[in-house]
Amino acid sequence: LVAALPVPIRVVGKKILKYIPVFGQLLLISGQIIIDRSNPKQAFAELDKAADKIRKGMSVLFFPEGTRSPDHKLGPFKKGGFILTVKAGVPIVPISISGTQSMMGKGKYSFQRPKVVRIKIGDPILTRDFGPEQKQELMDQVRRAMIRGFDPETEEGNANQDELLTPGPKAA
Repeated sequence: LVAALPVPIRVVGKKILKYIPVFGQLLLISGQIIIDRSNPKQAFAELDKAADKIRKGMSVLFFPEGTRSPDHKLGPFKKGGFILTVKAGVPIVPISISGTQSMMGKGKYSFQRPKVVRIKIGDPILTRDFGPEQKQELMDQVRRAMIRGFDPETEEGNANQDELLTPGPKAA
């Protein structure tokens, strides 16, 4: 994903990722944003620092589910990344990724050869009209944009299309 994006980015990741051999060390030395979700005070302090960096022009990537899906369906979204973008006053660019489960399924840390990985970069969603009290509306809008970005011929597209007809899961 990082190679497909047109600008340099920082990734928001959960604390446990820093303990994965090699990958964790790369996260730390490359200045990625590590959040300890078990410590809300620390997590919000890190999000405040990230919001300042974003206002200064840094692009930040967050995975709204906070984990990988075991069944191709989008899981409930975490609120942190949405709070971050509202604080920073910047748009969210929804990205839909299909086909990565064939490369490394949930709970696995070994790579297999993928069939095809598809990345769809959606249109920006402005956040300036959203306050903290409207974060659920923003989350729902981003979720629908991500689902629309899945190729309907993929497992992700098939697994999530029904959600466009009915309300999706609320935030975790």
